[in-house]
Amino acid sequence: MQLYRRGKIWWIRGYHEGRKIRESTKESNRNLAQVVLRKRERELADPANSAANTATVASAARRFLNELALEGKSAGTVNMYECKVGHVVRLLGESKLRDISTKDTRRFIETRLAETAKPHTIHRELTALRRILKSASEAGEFTRGLGNVIPKFAASYVPRTRWLTENELRSVLAHLEPGRAAAVAFSVATASDRGSVSRAMRSDVQPTFVRVRGTKTNTRKREVPRVSIFAEFLDFSLKHADGQSGLLFRPWGNMRRDVARACKRAGIDPFTWNDLRRTAASWLVQRGVALNVASRFLGHASTAMLQKVYGQMDSGDIGRLIEARTVPITYPNTSESVEQESNKHRATRKKPEGEDQ
Repeated sequence: MQLYRRGKIWWIRGYHEGRKIRESTKESNRNLAQVVLRKRERELADPANSAANTATVASAARRFLNELALEGKSAGTVNMYECKVGHVVRLLGESKLRDISTKDTRRFIETRLAETAKPHTIHRELTALRRILKSASEAGEFTRGLGNVIPKFAASYVPRTRWLTENELRSVLAHLEPGRAAAVAFSVATASDRGSVSRAMRSDVQPTFVRVRGTKTNTRKREVPRVSIFAEFLDFSLKHADGQSGLLFRPWGNMRRDVARACKRAGIDPFTWNDLRRTAASWLVQRGVALNVASRFLGHASTAMLQKVYGQMDSGDIGRLIEARTVPITYPNTSESVEQESNKHRATRKKPEGEDQ
């Protein structure tokens, strides 16, 4: 390996294991270029050390995403990580794994906050970075502890609680164009997310169930029964669905804008696609449907998300459910009240010796 000069910059040329090498040192000073040459020779002599010294966040991120696909993760999970990793690579991609520090990560956090990203979103992006570095560690490219790179960051996540009453849903459907209203009604009637609604086919609707084409997790692809709670809205949806080529609905790219306008006309607070799933969950739990059953309807593997995020109940709902399941207290051969029964026991109680008569 030797140096040669092209213009003002010194370059490296030579052969390694039969492979021709020609690289710029990016240095105009020969002494500094000589340092780069010696470093490159050491890297070529020790491939493991070379990988650790040249790997970047971007290269590690690509391997991490490939590993997710090879592990058979669902398309929804892979897409979610691609989105989070995209921001990490955009701001940290050129950073060498050997050099990245908490200073870089804090700068990433500050930039994302300036871009108005929510703390919970940033927390998930840092989780993606953690997964990238763990993958790099297993590949021998990252040899330091994660604590040296990722600082503590509070997500401060407060789940949304918005859900629609039946009257609110009917009102907003009346203020939406029929084809769009059909998509909203279908989302509630089947607890479908936005992607599932966009993929819904006419052939998915069967006499006793509806096939939901979910992809976020393995449990999201499911069949939900046609039940009386949602019958009115499912029938409305099927009547007004205006999709083509077998699809139930037309693509809807500006849903947020259209819904905001319809909600304003209806005099209710706006909502998101996920709020429609929360609406379905809330109607189920408010009617006393067991959490494990409601979770299956939503396509969740456990009841955790239903309890924390989706199933909304106020004190009135809780009270009605308790009253509906309360068995009145009765006494054998008597209709005495609890107070009368208590007085009876006090009157017949044997008083301790020495107590005033």
